[in-house]
Amino acid sequence: MKNCGLVILFILLFGGINAQTFLSHDLADNELKGDVSRVKIFYYNVVTKFDTTKPGDLVKMEILEFNEKGLLTQEKSFSSDGNLTTKIKYFYDKNNSLKKMLYVDGNGDITSTIKLNYLDSSNTLRVNMDIEVNGLYVDGYVNIIKSENLSSVGINALILGENSISYFDSSENKKISYIFKNNWKLKKIEIVYYNNKNEKIRKKVYSKNLNIFDDITYKYEYDSKGNWIKRIKYHNEIPKEICKREIEYSD
Repeated sequence: MKNCGLVILFILLFGGINAQTFLSHDLADNELKGDVSRVKIFYYNVVTKFDTTKPGDLVKMEILEFNEKGLLTQEKSFSSDGNLTTKIKYFYDKNNSLKKMLYVDGNGDITSTIKLNYLDSSNTLRVNMDIEVNGLYVDGYVNIIKSENLSSVGINALILGENSISYFDSSENKKISYIFKNNWKLKKIEIVYYNNKNEKIRKKVYSKNLNIFDDITYKYEYDSKGNWIKRIKYHNEIPKEICKREIEYSD
């Protein structure tokens, strides 16, 4: 076995948010609520004719499966012609913390595995990550720094040469991310705004000179349970993507 020596680093600063929430993949992370067991997600190009926006060609499709606790257990991705491209399986411990992620390609071969181990202390929770990618072993870890003086969430991530620092501003319900090149020179700034359902409603992307070069907005349609089943994504007021969801409930 070969260790490629790559280190993946995350730092999470938080107040009132625990590591379990950060490391779990649940309904809220996928903008869902209620007794959801399965979701099919369809991504389409947009066709605009006579001032009407309709779905065009199918780009891809995903299937999400959840257990009775609302935790994501399996995620499948399909190409536009219906072929399975990727499958991810999620495993949790008795405290509902993520313990393992298994990546499988369309041929059924395991391409990568991530295992998580937790070491708790008075002010920091360290999560060691054993990562295998196509036979190469990668060292990684997550540090969750506990702070009573911080009311926002910030993630500092170094992944394959790109760096980012993010934090959540609860007063305006927005997340601000600073994206850096691998030499820590600022590349761009992203600000994502959320509604009272914690759904993205707008994303502004600024250059390093603070000039806005992309303004993304979202419009939703909902089912009787309050989950969105259709989302139109606009770039600079031009519709670019339509996403539809078929949601299965266990109740």
